[in-house]
Amino acid sequence: MAAPLSKEDKLKKKLRHFFDKNEKLSKRWKSLLSYVDKAAPEETNKFYNENFYMIYGVFLDTFTAYEANCKKSKRDAKEVQDLLTTLRHVLVHLSELIRKKWQTRSIATVLEKVLYKENKISIRLEGLELLMIFLEAVQVPEPTQEELFSQAIDLTPFTVESPSVRFPANSLSAPDKQSVLYPSSSPASVENSVKLIDDMLTYIGKNPANFEFWYDLIKKHYFSVFYPDLARRINLVEPDWPFGFKTCPFPVQAVLINHLGTWFSQESTLKTLWSTEQNVQLNLEIFQQAVRLPITDVETIHKTISIFQNLFFGPVIHPVIEPRLVEYRQFFFQQLSAVFTTERSPISDHITLSKDVLTRWKTLFMEQFDKFPVPTQETFLNVLLDTTIQVLKPRKDFSNQMAAPMLDTVLVIWIRTKTRTIELWKILQDGISSLFNSLEPVNQSKQKIVQLTTLIKRAMYPERVRKVKPPKRDESGKEIITKTEEIICPDVEPPPPKIAIDPDIESVSWTLEDLIFVWNQMLQIFGPINQIADVNIHATAIEALKEVITILLHAEHMMPFEALIDPATPKPLNIINIFGPWLFQACTLPEAYIRGKATAISILCKIVVRHFGQPLPIELLSHFYATVSNCLKVHPNTMVSWAIILNSNNIFSMAIPGANTLIPHYIAEIKRILRGKSGGPPEVRTKCILIISSLICYPNHIEKLGTPTELYGPSEGTYSFSNQLKKDIVTILIDTANNDQDADHKVMCIWAMCVMVFEELTHTPNVALIKEIIKTVLPFCAQEVPAVARAALDGLSCISLLFEELREMEEAVIHIIIEMLCANILRMILESRTNKSYTLKENLVADHFYCLQDWIMASTVYLFNKASLASKVFEAIEIGLLGQKLQADALSSTPATPKDPKLVKKANRMSVMRDSPLNLQQSQDPYLEAFDKLMSAPSHGSEVIKEAAGILLVQLCNFMQNFPCPEGIEIFSSHICEEDDITEQVCEPLFYIYNDFALFSLVEVPHGDDRIARVVLRDSTGKYAWDSTISYINSDSDIPQTVNLLQQPILAPSQMDAIRVSQSERPSGTPPVFFDQGPPADQIDDLLQYLGEVYRDCLPENDPSPLNQPRPPNQEYSKAVKEIEEALISQQRADSEIIQAVAQRNLEWEDTYALQQPVPASPLSPLHFCRLFLSHLGFLAFDKQASFSMVENSQRFQRCLQQLDKTSGREIVKIGVIYVREGQDDQKIILKNDQQSELYAEFVRGLGWPIDIASHRGYLGGLDPKLTTGTHGLYYANSVMEVVFHDITSMPSSATDPQQIHKKRHVGNDIVHIVYSEHQSDYSPSTITSQFNDAHVVIYPLPNGLFRVQIFRKSKVQLFGPLLHGMCVNKKILSTLVRQTAINANRYVRYSTEGYIRPFPTRRKALNETIEKFKVETPYEDLIGELLPKVGVPISHSSSSSSSSSSSSSSIPVASSANSSQ
Repeated sequence: MAAPLSKEDKLKKKLRHFFDKNEKLSKRWKSLLSYVDKAAPEETNKFYNENFYMIYGVFLDTFTAYEANCKKSKRDAKEVQDLLTTLRHVLVHLSELIRKKWQTRSIATVLEKVLYKENKISIRLEGLELLMIFLEAVQVPEPTQEELFSQAIDLTPFTVESPSVRFPANSLSAPDKQSVLYPSSSPASVENSVKLIDDMLTYIGKNPANFEFWYDLIKKHYFSVFYPDLARRINLVEPDWPFGFKTCPFPVQAVLINHLGTWFSQESTLKTLWSTEQNVQLNLEIFQQAVRLPITDVETIHKTISIFQNLFFGPVIHPVIEPRLVEYRQFFFQQLSAVFTTERSPISDHITLSKDVLTRWKTLFMEQFDKFPVPTQETFLNVLLDTTIQVLKPRKDFSNQMAAPMLDTVLVIWIRTKTRTIELWKILQDGISSLFNSLEPVNQSKQKIVQLTTLIKRAMYPERVRKVKPPKRDESGKEIITKTEEIICPDVEPPPPKIAIDPDIESVSWTLEDLIFVWNQMLQIFGPINQIADVNIHATAIEALKEVITILLHAEHMMPFEALIDPATPKPLNIINIFGPWLFQACTLPEAYIRGKATAISILCKIVVRHFGQPLPIELLSHFYATVSNCLKVHPNTMVSWAIILNSNNIFSMAIPGANTLIPHYIAEIKRILRGKSGGPPEVRTKCILIISSLICYPNHIEKLGTPTELYGPSEGTYSFSNQLKKDIVTILIDTANNDQDADHKVMCIWAMCVMVFEELTHTPNVALIKEIIKTVLPFCAQEVPAVARAALDGLSCISLLFEELREMEEAVIHIIIEMLCANILRMILESRTNKSYTLKENLVADHFYCLQDWIMASTVYLFNKASLASKVFEAIEIGLLGQKLQADALSSTPATPKDPKLVKKANRMSVMRDSPLNLQQSQDPYLEAFDKLMSAPSHGSEVIKEAAGILLVQLCNFMQNFPCPEGIEIFSSHICEEDDITEQVCEPLFYIYNDFALFSLVEVPHGDDRIARVVLRDSTGKYAWDSTISYINSDSDIPQTVNLLQQPILAPSQMDAIRVSQSERPSGTPPVFFDQGPPADQIDDLLQYLGEVYRDCLPENDPSPLNQPRPPNQEYSKAVKEIEEALISQQRADSEIIQAVAQRNLEWEDTYALQQPVPASPLSPLHFCRLFLSHLGFLAFDKQASFSMVENSQRFQRCLQQLDKTSGREIVKIGVIYVREGQDDQKIILKNDQQSELYAEFVRGLGWPIDIASHRGYLGGLDPKLTTGTHGLYYANSVMEVVFHDITSMPSSATDPQQIHKKRHVGNDIVHIVYSEHQSDYSPSTITSQFNDAHVVIYPLPNGLFRVQIFRKSKVQLFGPLLHGMCVNKKILSTLVRQTAINANRYVRYSTEGYIRPFPTRRKALNETIEKFKVETPYEDLIGELLPKVGVPISHSSSSSSSSSSSSSSIPVASSANSSQ
């Protein structure tokens, strides 16, 4: 058996057929393929080199045979592949022979046929690679071989959109179909050509050693076609070379960029690509065209930018690049703009691409800009700006959507440079301002300037530190969000919104000098602001300036005073110098620019009309006044004049030099606005009223001055402040109050008119003007809108403070006010009964009673001399208490049986009383029964009205012309207690309840050697005490003169009209005239006389005497009459004789029957004198038994009694008074004030009167009698209220407590603060931090002698007065009006507080609760038993005696010297 063959033998065996030349070609071919397939590479190489001639012959014959089969349509893809594989071996293993020109033409011919464009793409791809291997083997290609290379890739598919493109050589194409080795299933396509190019570039990238060879070939034969313009410029082809594409086909660029990135990453290829100028220019051209690719190639664009960015700006710059790096970078920036300027579709994708590139650009700037040389920096900035301008100027959709990001990038980059090169800034300013034909450049510029302004605010304007309380938290520690109440003040605008600053701007290391420089340069972008053609864009640009100015004004306002005077702190920017020229110029633009003009003039008003800093130069003020007057004249009742009104409402209350010249112009414009049909926005009308209110005191203050005016022409004349201005003010206020539909505007006008009355009454009063104002205000008292009615009533109450001045002017005005109030009460209550659709406004009626009370209690004379006036007042009280007049119809209109248990009980009690024999007649009185029922349940059904009427009645009964009492105004009710003055307790005080409305106590106290009865009464108004002794009449001189109560009042008035009892002086036959002045005349007497004169038939026969004269007795009775007269005269004589004899004690039986004088009786009861007192007053009558109830006198009762005594019958008010000196704006500094300026001291003296805190017996408002809060305080009171002013200057300052807690404890808890500020800036209501300060009345002394008023209130507080925000008042009325304004503010806050009850009902409720809780139902006999002596009980008694038959009790009101219990 033969031995097995070795591997080598087996391979040789395979070649047996190959070496046999006689074998068929097919067997020889297969033998060759079989060997090559199994042989190792080194064996294959050896085999090819030893048998190259035979191998190539077999290959070429086989290829020729395959071509013959192709003509017979016999094609085999595998056979083609085998041919190509064999050709690859030939080219690889026989490269040395090929380099020596061996078979090069034959091989080139084969390759040409393989590369026919009709062949399948896979064959062409492999053929292209074989061609490149062949050319590498040749090393120095012949022209025909290079031409073959240039034709290898078919470029005609790229000419679809440019069919006119020509190529230097046609692509390889088969002469006929039979010549195609293996046809493609699809026609020539871009994709196939791209694959060939991609394979070609991939191949050369894999062979770095031959890269330069191939790159030169590609440049020559392909890049010259792809980039023909560049090829001609760099002499790669002849200057007139006519071939090539206009721009490189986009797919080719995409492929080229992909490979370019790989080549740039390799050291050798990178050197080759940048070693020659041609290569450099070609690279730049590739970049230039790549960034202009369509949006479909967005990835290629991104990749291109990344490649070149990394090349030029990477962390490591290659040495071959570095010499020309500046040039390359500048080129990069310049060409990058093509991303934005090349039109692409769709726009959305183009926008996304552009934004991505912008981000790259911005990032590049952030990371490397500082490292760039100056030329590169300038190129960077200029290209960025130019690109932005090119993109935005066309104003297309793409421009509109790219405006914001591009402008943002440009401005941020320019700001971050902080460059001091003015030329560069000028380029930016001109470039951006040239784009002001659209809104976005304006908005973007505004945003950046606002952000820079915010940075300046932080750097230059230190802010006052406000103490912020830590947030409240729940049990879990979570913060409780509480809503901060808004502070309302016409001058206070919300602070500028918090500006979000771009981190790229904020992160710059700013110095103040750099910041201000950049801010100024950015601001100059708005240099040509008044040259903007579009009026809307112009308005937006002016509004941008307004926002910047607003930030600066607020920052300046919030600066602490210490910073202003600190030399180390930068001075605030001069706003008017920086912005004034633009703003003044804007105000002169044509009518079409009205929006911008309105904004400009509003900013000017904000800058000029403010309480801060040094006054402006008079030249500037004059220019401002001229601008304002011109705007008011040219743009009446438009947004321009509205802007002036809105932003200069304090122009006359700031005492700005020369502002008075604008008064006629403002008056004329305010008339137009308030009377016009459009009327302007509500806020404009509000400011109009405030401006008018601020002028109220001007006519009297500058009465001798006037100002020329040309409102309607050059001959208008002089505007008089004393006459014309006063008339205009009153007319505007009255018209607005009557015609304006806004309730707040009516309220403001009413308050302003009240202040006008004050102003007039404290000067030479204009009677007609005052009467006209009061005539205007009175109808508003019954207004349907509660706020308006309340303002009218409260305003009238304020005027009542000037009662004496008004009475001296014309007393009839007072009567009219009182009568009108009474008439309103009657009308509203009676209409509610007759008109079912009418809803009774009980609070409004009650307010009428309170206003009426203020007027009556303010009177310094007895008002009720006038019968009709008294009648109307008491009629109103009757209606208020009962709901109707007590007439016969009251019997049918009241319910027969009360359903309330309390009423049933009272009715039963009354029935017991009336069923008694002593009261039989009284029980039959229907009026009394109706009265009781209506008192229990008034027909109007309102307890609020009944309560108000009751308070008025009590005030009349208790305090009319009896207030203040001799003990002082702080004493409203007695401070006597049952234990006072008792050294030895004889018995417990006797307490009893009278008619369920009053609590009495009886106690006897020592009085020398005797005792007196002390009666203490507690009712709803307070506590009163009487000490009662028995007075014995011993002589005629002790008998008091009688008073005719029918002709004179109990409290005699200081002046009374003469009593007229007859009209006998009237001519005969003239009818008598009804008189309603003074006490009534004898009208019946006059009427009888008149009837006898006119109707003679009425006279008796034979008796012509008048009917009003007594008739003589009838003759038949004359004798009897004479006898009676004689008897009476005789009796008179006898009585006289007896009286005379007794007086002379000459009676005969005097000594004979003389009696011993009895010893004075000793009291047997501890309440002996109390019993006499009650008895003499008729309280112990049997018919009074139902009125008395006993009390359970226990410790609980005594505690309730003490609490009741602490409940005031008057309203108590605490008001903080804060003094702010010049330069003080911090809470700690302000609270340390304990000295007063002369003006402030004068102001405080007008608020109230000083009190000694240690001895004061009235309300103290928390001030310490132990003098820890000072020795003296400020106090004010009237019959309905007590006010304590917490003046911080009267409280001692603590040197060890910087917070001055002992002061803040008081003012911090006050509802209202009165602030007197001498500081140069406006007071902030947040200066004194507290949650309870709901209203602030701030006073500023002005250089012109007036005082400006500023009002702050929380949103929950109703608009109050009489002082309104911005008013200027004189010193005479300042304190009074400030006090009344603060009191009203306090009331409005309290009355709006849920659960608040006035003092009178509060005390009444406490009294009722005490009565109900401790009332004991005991028989009447028990009360008598307490008063009568008890058998077997010893009692100490005095030596005084009593005689009930000849004594009478005199009650003396007692005021105790004890301290107030409150």
